[in-house]
Amino acid sequence: MEMMTDSRLVPAGSLALVELARDCRRWCYWYPWRRLVQALPHPARLAAARVLGSLFYWSSPGWRTLTISELAASFQHCPPPQAFSRLSQWGARQFYQYQLEVFAYPCLKPREMEKYFPLEGQRHLEHAQRQGRGVLILLSHLGANQMIMPALGYRGYHLHQISRPARADNDEYAGRRLSPCFLKIINLQRSYEESLPAQHIDVTRGLLPAFRKLKANGMVAVAGDGRYGSDWTPHPFLGRPATFSPGPWLIAHRTGAPVLPTFVLRPIRGNMYRVIIGAPLPLPYGAAIEEFLAVGLEAYIGRLEEYFYRYPWQYVPFLYLARRYTQGRDNQFFLDYPSGDILDP
Repeated sequence: MEMMTDSRLVPAGSLALVELARDCRRWCYWYPWRRLVQALPHPARLAAARVLGSLFYWSSPGWRTLTISELAASFQHCPPPQAFSRLSQWGARQFYQYQLEVFAYPCLKPREMEKYFPLEGQRHLEHAQRQGRGVLILLSHLGANQMIMPALGYRGYHLHQISRPARADNDEYAGRRLSPCFLKIINLQRSYEESLPAQHIDVTRGLLPAFRKLKANGMVAVAGDGRYGSDWTPHPFLGRPATFSPGPWLIAHRTGAPVLPTFVLRPIRGNMYRVIIGAPLPLPYGAAIEEFLAVGLEAYIGRLEEYFYRYPWQYVPFLYLARRYTQGRDNQFFLDYPSGDILDP
């Protein structure tokens, strides 16, 4: 987790020392620690992530304050059975599971995916493929959405993932001076993402490849709540005003591809993930794009809300990151974020 420092308030010499300390921490995390994580079996990685996540939760007042605030705003009409503090802690564990998943990308094996990532609803995928119009796998940032690539790719499916690769010019680094060590880590992370068994379609370079793959009856995955795009469409979500990209719906409308809402849930205990491929959303193919977009968003958001209220801790890392990195920008997720500074983690 990167700490934020206001350079106007800190002497240049102190900033240099702060950045040096960060680089030391980054190096330890991405080199000796990464290699240790890669040597661990899958159950040990999950156990380590839970310990690290709990330590992070207790040592990070910024994480606790911000995530509890976001959970409270999102549960205004439907209080959860667990306390918000417990959900925040479980969310911190989710965040560290994601970190360790990234380290494990090049080490994942087909037998691990068969053992720890069973598929539910595979019949929906097979039926959609037989229609010959391509398949749009509609993900969300609830759970381990990146793991859909090895879960399907190592089972022989040719998946194309619409994503934004790790790059130094991504907007979360805007206005920041990135050290040589940090730049090297960003490039390493991108190489790990590219090691997954899927072809990446860079969303920042246009969606034409996605149209071509679906026209050829290919399989394309995209996050319905992703923060890259334009012409953001407002729609209520969790009782709050939010924005969503029309991109997935424009793709489905133009190609006629069935849209399968898909969730990859991390275990709160134990070692087994759940890869849930849902039935195709009932969409008005042939209708005008405005109607198609409205119906599609309503159906997707309803499905995402259902999963959020059942597994809210799975969405906590995204609630946190969306608040930190989209507030005040064109791609702001929730439009009801309070004004003022965002706390450091």
